[in-house]
Amino acid sequence: MPSIIDLLDQLKEAGVLISGEALLVQKAADAEYWPGVVLTQSLVGRNAGIRFERVSPMEPSNEQLLAILRGYPFEPQEAKTFVDNVMTVSSTILVASSGPARSVLDRLTADERVELDTWSKTAERSSTGAVNLMEWPGWAQVHERIQQSGFAG
Repeated sequence: MPSIIDLLDQLKEAGVLISGEALLVQKAADAEYWPGVVLTQSLVGRNAGIRFERVSPMEPSNEQLLAILRGYPFEPQEAKTFVDNVMTVSSTILVASSGPARSVLDRLTADERVELDTWSKTAERSSTGAVNLMEWPGWAQVHERIQQSGFAG
């Protein structure tokens, strides 16, 4: 049976940051079914400092994470729940400007809003029914457009 260390190493290689790894491994060592510990800690471990975070909104993708988990003794629903609870590291850099704060959604063009709305209607939903808008493939183009415009907006 593959070990929790193998899983954590593979997740890290894929681009998942793991906080509280030593505590997680310790909890798993005391368990008969370590995948259950990993799943539980992905759900409730944040208060203890155990976190699984993607290094970017798009990487690793849900599909990449599910492919990794298929090599370990997770039930399909357990794997999906784990993937739904891998958070995205917030690496936003704020640039101060005069005027009221604005959401990045305010910077979308009318066409980009239509594309995002259309995509969100068919996007994969989490176990709670939510759609992760950060997975929209159009963000790279929006970012490039905003960069080219010199953050004006």
